[in-house]
Amino acid sequence: MKAESIEWFDDRFYKITQGKDKEETVDYFASVTTKLGALAKPFLTRWYGDLGTREAKLRAMEAADRGSRVHYGWQIYLLKGAVIYNNNKNPSYTSQQINEIDKENEGKTAILYSQEEMLSMYKMQQWDKIVNPKLMATEKTLYSMKHRDAGTADTIFEIKEGEYLVNGNKPLMIKGGNYIHDLKTGKSIGNDSKMQVSCYLKMAEEMGIAKFEGALITHTQAKIKTGIAGLATILLTREDVEKYYNDYRNIASVWDSQFGTLKPKIFKIPTLIKR
Repeated sequence: MKAESIEWFDDRFYKITQGKDKEETVDYFASVTTKLGALAKPFLTRWYGDLGTREAKLRAMEAADRGSRVHYGWQIYLLKGAVIYNNNKNPSYTSQQINEIDKENEGKTAILYSQEEMLSMYKMQQWDKIVNPKLMATEKTLYSMKHRDAGTADTIFEIKEGEYLVNGNKPLMIKGGNYIHDLKTGKSIGNDSKMQVSCYLKMAEEMGIAKFEGALITHTQAKIKTGIAGLATILLTREDVEKYYNDYRNIASVWDSQFGTLKPKIFKIPTLIKR
């Protein structure tokens, strides 16, 4: 079994390959976030109305790009690589220095271009120092053969039981065990994020990766002033996971009934073109 995200034009789907050679079969599962698109988002409609469709889409795209860079930085950091802040207008490093750092870290280097991005990484570094989790997997592709769901978990951690100051000035009590962890860099977190990470936990268990105590969502744009300023951590217990997963299944059933036969259009982009 092999599962991989379809890049760029149709990242709403994951390519699922079973078998090999002449017995190989290919199928396509919609991503969890795609199915959550069936959930009504009235606040998004108001936001589009306030800004105008073109400006709203531009801002959403810019935010998604920033989020992707921070996610990649988080992954590189967890793999013991280097995360560099190098603003285009006032670079801290020359190209030669970056190449040297990249060589020292065996290619595990991420470059962030804005103070906002690096501040998010700094917050996550503080979170990591406090929680000190054991990394089980990063950017792990998950899928459910039963429900035809797929997605990518930011991280899977094993965490020791304890109280952690990662959600303001009141310590967060986390039971010892395995957790699906999701990093969010947007302005707010809705219930769709909780449904998403709950589905990831269920898929991971279906795949036999581990048994989980719950899920964690870390938000780097929170309004919290104490603890790690600007960072919040949401804990979902198993009871929470069951609730939000049930909500997800209801929403996914709507998507499946309307778009269940939808397939991606596949086009392989050439890597080199010459006359």
